[in-house]
Amino acid sequence: MPQRSKEVVDRVLDGIMSGRSLNSLCGGERDKEKYPSRQSFMEWVRSDKKLAKDYGTAMELRADLYFDEILEIADEGPEDVEVMTKQGVVTISTITHEMIQNRKLRIDSRKWIISRMRPMKYGDQTQRTTEKDDGGNVLRKTTEYVVE
Repeated sequence: MPQRSKEVVDRVLDGIMSGRSLNSLCGGERDKEKYPSRQSFMEWVRSDKKLAKDYGTAMELRADLYFDEILEIADEGPEDVEVMTKQGVVTISTITHEMIQNRKLRIDSRKWIISRMRPMKYGDQTQRTTEKDDGGNVLRKTTEYVVE
């Protein structure tokens, strides 16, 4: 397992920003020469405020990447399928029910994930309340992010 260094930390954060999960980078099947264990990385995050902030930023950027992927999936056109005929191989553009269901599942999964990763930005609903005392002074403002 590598020791903590800027290079190792940057490698993990870059992987997260590229859409990979911490578990896929630092889990049991990781490249043990390049990546720390998940537990070690989380200990580094807990003990270093700057790293904790950088990790949070990487997670936010990953959510934004997933949002971009939703748009790409929704914009995917028909797929080309090669069909053998008596005249030879013919390419046909087609879209099947299975393709539509697969795309819907991929989109819905990403929507669910980003609504939990960044509820303030991608959550379904917010509820704001303000508590005031008898003199009209604001005691507390709260915002609740409701994720269904």
